[in-house]
Amino acid sequence: MKPVELRGHDRQITVCKYNYDGDLCFSGGADKRVTLYDAFTYEKLGEYRTWASVKSLEIDIDSKYLFVGNYNGMLELFEVQTGKLLGRLERDWKIKFVEIPVGNKELIVVYEDMIEKVSDIAIFDLKSIINEITQSGTKTNLKFQDAKIIKEFSLPEQVSRMSYGYLNKYFIGTTQNGKIQKLNLDGKVEIEEQAHPTECKGFSFAVDYSLVATCGSDGVSVYDPQTLKQIKKFKTQVPMNTVTISPLVADRQNPRFHLLMAGGIPAREAAMSKKGGFEIHLCNIMYEKELGTISGSFSPINSIVFSPDGRGFMCGAEEGVSKIIKFDQKYFDQFK
Repeated sequence: MKPVELRGHDRQITVCKYNYDGDLCFSGGADKRVTLYDAFTYEKLGEYRTWASVKSLEIDIDSKYLFVGNYNGMLELFEVQTGKLLGRLERDWKIKFVEIPVGNKELIVVYEDMIEKVSDIAIFDLKSIINEITQSGTKTNLKFQDAKIIKEFSLPEQVSRMSYGYLNKYFIGTTQNGKIQKLNLDGKVEIEEQAHPTECKGFSFAVDYSLVATCGSDGVSVYDPQTLKQIKKFKTQVPMNTVTISPLVADRQNPRFHLLMAGGIPAREAAMSKKGGFEIHLCNIMYEKELGTISGSFSPINSIVFSPDGRGFMCGAEEGVSKIIKFDQKYFDQFK
């Protein structure tokens, strides 16, 4: 496998993401920009200048709109094709996570109060919030209290991510104290498990919602989303910042129960250690076995995501470099 390095950022990359079709890939960083690439030719197609450091981003199913969540609480809406900023939704709580769930009808935004350290989950109708932000324009930001919210609930802890589960019938969330939670549609916690001793850094559903994986300072845990029963545990010597489950886990003809996890010791501690642990780990979920590692990064990897076809992945690191790696035929012949 030959990685293709994409140098579109000056500072650390915080998030990488493919669009629904897998022909476009995005990377967001602390340098106040989102960079867009062609997933097949690796050509840089453009960039979107943001208000502040990027924490989370999301693209709608038609790849028409790009939502960017910033650390200072600004939700920005861009037009993907032109790069035009359509408007902003403003709130004095920082944004932790942004997602358009299955169905492309809603928008989930996870907020955190910077003083009280409590979380607020706001769910908007996708078409309505796009219209409201667009109508407010770029000169006057749409205030959070003026936006139409179809559902909102608060939690007395710092939530790092909140997503719908199977058929949008419940929520699965992770917290900064290492817990994974299953919540009903009213935001009440039904099941709670301690996934990691400290913050849950990453979170990934299988494409069919049969599995959910979290990562933290002790490695990666894989759960049944319905019961939150721990199925597998991959322990590591260094913290894991990100995890992604292969979409081929649901392939009927040739399923691959694989996940990728990556991380490394914090950059500020790397100089004091002989080994940083910056490798990408390829693991078989069914056999709870590591199949191999992919090296080449010189700093902690903050985000990794499989391409929608499962034939490669994209990752972004603290050094400001993102990479696209395509699996060669050996992967499909030897790694089952």
